[in-house]
Formats: sequence, structure tokens, C-alpha cells
Amino acid sequence: MPWRETTPMDERVQFVADARRGHDGMLTLCRRYDISRKTGYKWVARYAAGGVSALLEQSRRPHDSPRAPRSRWSAAWVVYVSPRVSSAFSEWKNDSAWALSPAQRQCIPAAA
Repeated sequence: MPWRETTPMDERVQFVADARRGHDGMLTLCRRYDISRKTGYKWVARYAAGGVSALLEQSRRPHDSPRAPRSRWSAAWVVYVSPRVSSAFSEWKNDSAWALSPAQRQCIPAAA
């Protein structure tokens, strides 16, 4: 007898179909399919909200980035502040040692 090949999507659809029939409880179904109850309830809710297409894998990417500017105002603030910050540090940036290339900096003698 050959092995039965199924995809994760087939298993999800079968799980939701068994859950909607209502013959077994959620705990029994989840044990049979070897998933957590939280996942079982999530799949049933997704199916109820969007049908079979809602059972597809969804992106795990965060909706927002903690390092991204929160609004146009904060992005404008960064643009407004950055020239002041760069001019404040321009004195040490324009030091003669930093104006040289990395190869030239290696040739600078140590202070005696």
C-alpha cells in the first residue's frame, strides 16, 4: 500500500472540515492532527472570516519597524536636526588626521 501524500494546506482544510462537522471536540481534533488548541481555533476563525484562501501561510513580517520614523513630523525633525548635529561634529571630523586617506594615516609619526 503506497504512502498517502498530503500538503499542509490539505491537512488544514481537512481539520477545518472535521471541526465544522462537530462530531469530535476541539481538544480531540487537535490531538489527532498534532496541533495546539490555539492553532486549531485560529484556523477555524480564519476559515470563517475568509474561506479556504485564509488558511494559506501568512507573512510573519512585523507590521511596523521600531526603528522607522513614526510619522511625517518625526521624519521632518530628523532632517531638521541632522545639519546641526553634523556641524557640531565638523571640527573633529576635519582634523588633519581624518582628512588623510587610511594609507596616509598609517605614516603619521607618534607624538614624542
